[in-house]
Amino acid sequence: MFRQNLAQKIGTQEAQVGGSGLSMSGSPLRAIQNTAYFGAQDLARIQTNAARRAWGFDVTQAGDQFKAQQAKTSGIFSGVGSLITSGARAYGSWDNPSG
Repeated sequence: MFRQNLAQKIGTQEAQVGGSGLSMSGSPLRAIQNTAYFGAQDLARIQTNAARRAWGFDVTQAGDQFKAQQAKTSGIFSGVGSLITSGARAYGSWDNPSG
């Protein structure tokens, strides 16, 4: 979208220069060149910011996946612990029926 707006702005400048009877040299040419130059810088900044934002999401995703794996492991260990505790209680009840 930014590229389209930049191209439109440059086209408008060229049409104004041509419509006013000026030649494409000197100040009119420098004005159009500056618009293109600063537009290219803005476009590079937009792309860099998008890449940084995407990288941030990648880092967040990796962190979330790590947390999920930790929670899964914790759940497994908790389940195993419960089985061991239940087994020990059952054995205690069986070994000592009076309680």
